[in-house]
Amino acid sequence: MGRIYATFSVDTIIFKDLWIDLRGRARGEVGKIVADEIEKAGFKGEILQIPEPEEAIRKGIELLPENGLFFICAEKYNIIMKLIKES
Repeated sequence: MGRIYATFSVDTIIFKDLWIDLRGRARGEVGKIVADEIEKAGFKGEILQIPEPEEAIRKGIELLPENGLFFICAEKYNIIMKLIKES
């Protein structure tokens, strides 16, 4: 997964944890693993790990330039839409 993310032509990648099921891992553990793999694959942009999902989404919206693209992988659509509308 990290190698795939490293090929994206983006300035910043933000990792968050899942809201519901951490799949037996500690909060932030999966993001750390993937971030390490992205760095190993040569990604030159900024990598942020913000385990709390709502905080991570707010940060992504804050960093979004005019006419920018913000891609969110998340399992709670209604919460995401609320955060976007509040911005």
